[in-house]
Amino acid sequence: LGVSSNEDPAVIMKAESPPPKTTKSVGSQPLKKRINSMALEAEHVPDASAKEWDIISGRGGKSNHHPGNKRFRQVVDEMKSKYRTTNVKTDKTALSKAIVDYVESYGGRFLTKKNAKGGHYRVMTKAESRKKTSQALRETKELKWKLNGPPTP
Repeated sequence: LGVSSNEDPAVIMKAESPPPKTTKSVGSQPLKKRINSMALEAEHVPDASAKEWDIISGRGGKSNHHPGNKRFRQVVDEMKSKYRTTNVKTDKTALSKAIVDYVESYGGRFLTKKNAKGGHYRVMTKAESRKKTSQALRETKELKWKLNGPPTP
């Protein structure tokens, strides 16, 4: 570095370091833009092609009563106590990833209408699926719609 005895090395290092980035980016695009562009390029599935083991993102009767959503909620419900007693964020992330992998292992897909063509669902990215699963694990409401049986009052 060629530091003379009267110059502070920390000041020189600070002057030579690049300014900090204000947004996360991968390559030349900010991360959020890249995720959105990946979502637009994702597989699209006609509404009628949603299978019984798929998880449909959304609110209301269609997603509440869908067999794949009921199964997903049951799996999540079984893992909530483990999620709540875990204090390490990376372990919580690993748990939500494991649930996503489990759903995909039996052929389930996470589907959404967001950024989908008309009359179609879009297959969610891994990151979106994990976020949805993490949110479900944090949910504190009692399960209203169970896999087998009528809703509980």
